[in-house]
Amino acid sequence: MKLDTICVEVLNLPVWEAKCLDGKCGGMHINVSQLMKEPSGARRSVEVDESVSLESDVERIRVRGTVGLMRTDLGVWVSASLRSEIRCVCSRCLDELAQPIGIDIEEEFLPVDEPATGSSGGVEGNLSIDDHHILDLADAIREYATLNTPMKPMCSSECLGICLRCGVNLNDVSCVCGEAQRDSRWDALLELTSADDSRS
Repeated sequence: MKLDTICVEVLNLPVWEAKCLDGKCGGMHINVSQLMKEPSGARRSVEVDESVSLESDVERIRVRGTVGLMRTDLGVWVSASLRSEIRCVCSRCLDELAQPIGIDIEEEFLPVDEPATGSSGGVEGNLSIDDHHILDLADAIREYATLNTPMKPMCSSECLGICLRCGVNLNDVSCVCGEAQRDSRWDALLELTSADDSRS
């Protein structure tokens, strides 16, 4: 088993704690070999607090929460309630912010190999259990995190945004762009108009 695999031995315990051996884990791996040997309906729960790499493989998000696992006829049903923060840009003022998000996963993971029978299920993909009986939540977390990220994140509901003329952040400074702007070539005509208004 690779060092970057989260070692979670699925024993007859109510809760496991997921830990990464080298502290550089890019995924979230759970060993479900024991659970796969149990009858349908068997349940386990995992408390997770790990970093998961995003698509860029440079930025990582810290994910915390509870992962529930239930044995099904074909594989393992995952019910996860997780929370994290994603770096975003405010849609109004363009400042960076840490956007809190909730990640609720409801998916069935199917095995490549069935440990109870030794037969090969031939199932591969992002929601599969590999031949080492490791269930990796990383791809599901990335997908659900993207879906749950607001299309127009805001640093605050009271964000003033940027000035459309000079581009300054109105949360930090005030600008004079709101004052009336006029072409100096019209000054003479405007003075005549003001004089007529005063006489009337």
